[in-house]
Amino acid sequence: MAMSDYSVNGIGELVVTLPLDSTTKTTIGKNYDAACGNAVALTANNTVGYGSSGDALFGIIKGVEHDGAAAIQVKGFAVDIPSTGSLTVGGNVAVDGTGKVKTAESGTAVVTSADTSNNVCDILL
Repeated sequence: MAMSDYSVNGIGELVVTLPLDSTTKTTIGKNYDAACGNAVALTANNTVGYGSSGDALFGIIKGVEHDGAAAIQVKGFAVDIPSTGSLTVGGNVAVDGTGKVKTAESGTAVVTSADTSNNVCDILL
């Protein structure tokens, strides 16, 4: 089998529903589909958003409702997550404050595949 025949997307996935913070809701606007796949951090009690550069990655947006509630993947494999910079397979990631992930010195999310040509990666939350 070729590597392109393998997919880890969604294995072990756990999704929770939490509100987005007001800054992130404003940034997303009504472009809910474009927010899917973006990285979020905890920004307040049981509230998520794009956070600040270097904040711990909490999860990945799977869907957004018009009222600002978001389905957030908090466990399992996630693929094609937007990324910045050069990531290392086996390394950790944090949020960059814009919905992407970037290299972090520590954390719980691990890069399982990095595509620096397209600035996306696969991670295990």
